[in-house]
Amino acid sequence: MLIFEVTNSNIKFRRTPAYTSTYLAKVKPYSKIRAKFRDFMETKRTNPNTTFSSSDKPFISKGSYGTLIPGIKHAHITHDLSIVYLLQGNTIIFYGFYTHDELGTGSPAKINIQKSMARRFKTMS
Repeated sequence: MLIFEVTNSNIKFRRTPAYTSTYLAKVKPYSKIRAKFRDFMETKRTNPNTTFSSSDKPFISKGSYGTLIPGIKHAHITHDLSIVYLLQGNTIIFYGFYTHDELGTGSPAKINIQKSMARRFKTMS
């Protein structure tokens, strides 16, 4: 379920309720993280297909995330905090900000967490 949509030129940004809660907890209180996310937004606003950094890439297509939501991506905002999003045409859906451990992609990887989060994201799309 998507809460609201922001339209800027030809690019639409949709934010899920999880995006809002994770933004308020993990991004808003920290000016450096907010600035980095603004940079990410400007990159995507200019051209959503442009990568923000080398960490801006799809989840593994045969993994839990890629199987349930083909094309779902993540980009590091900090070393351990990523924005999870999906580009569909000219719309970017933001799922939220998550750490490696929350996504189950830490070391070691936790497949059950990945499956659970992938199902959660799927219900948000």
